Amino acid sequence: MDLNKNSLMAQVNGVYDFRSLVASLIDIIRGYIVPFIISLALLVFLWGVFKTVTSGADPKKRQEGIAFITYGIVGLAVMISVWSLVYLLTTTFFSGGLLIPQLN
Repeated sequence: MDLNKNSLMAQVNGVYDFRSLVASLIDIIRGYIVPFIISLALLVFLWGVFKTVTSGADPKKRQEGIAFITYGIVGLAVMISVWSLVYLLTTTFFSGGLLIPQLN
């Protein structure tokens, strides 16, 4: 069994150097983590809308719904900022293009 550095690195998802490691991490973040958290923030927002609409005359439930809506909007804004930062890093250091996060 050959235990040199290149053969060990080749066995780890085609990662040969630091640049390919960072590119692989960015692909994981852009391909799986960001879409999952955006979906989660959208669900929180929609849950807040549902709670607000179904609250009736109860001001406490209405405030809870508005809080969920606020958290969902903040979460979406943060994730769009993260997505923009990943795009900026990708285009600056790896000359990649904008890829819309999608669930596979």
